[in-house]
Amino acid sequence: SSAPTTLGGKVSFRLDYPRSGKMLLHLDSTVAVPEAIVRFPLPAAVSLRSATVNGKPANIGGGNSVSLKNAAAPVDIEADF
Repeated sequence: SSAPTTLGGKVSFRLDYPRSGKMLLHLDSTVAVPEAIVRFPLPAAVSLRSATVNGKPANIGGGNSVSLKNAAAPVDIEADF
């Protein structure tokens, strides 16, 4: 699928749910991403417990989002909730 962006290029993504409490997000972008916030579709009462970006610990914000900085495509985010 493609996602709306203000980055000046195209972004495509694939969101998988391999098991209960886990989401895997794969992002591809035609432009470098200096900074972005990725929001996961979680119910209001559920928050992310942990997340990694390309295998490294990620910053979680607002309960359902992950901050990206200087991300080069492709980006793989693994989120536990």
